[in-house]
Amino acid sequence: MFISLEERTYIANDIKADLLLSIHANSSPYPAVRGSETYYLDSAGSTEVMEVSARENATAREKVSDRLELMKIGLDEKKMEESRIFAEDIQDSLSRLVERSASSAQSRRVSRAPFVVLVGANMPSVLTAACRYC
Repeated sequence: MFISLEERTYIANDIKADLLLSIHANSSPYPAVRGSETYYLDSAGSTEVMEVSARENATAREKVSDRLELMKIGLDEKKMEESRIFAEDIQDSLSRLVERSASSAQSRRVSRAPFVVLVGANMPSVLTAACRYC
């Protein structure tokens, strides 16, 4: 059963989750790109990050701009900082896993991005994406 990106956030809020970790399959227009990357919520990011979030958000039922208005209301510095730390911890763990494998994958980055699944979460939240060949 498919659960929409927005519904995932609503569920996490409804059950009063302590953390939200959304795990996704990585995609890139560049076939040589391999590895994992982790994001926490912000309305701005690099051009590359904004392109990635636009592709991911394309499946959303609600317009990202409408959800970003929600974000401006609910986003506080403490939650952003907790989300950043959570993202760094997840990315560090993935990096160690990749180092132990014989894979050509790399630990790519921790970045800020406006992913729909993170907008409106009442708890620290991150999206992590890894290529399926890692």
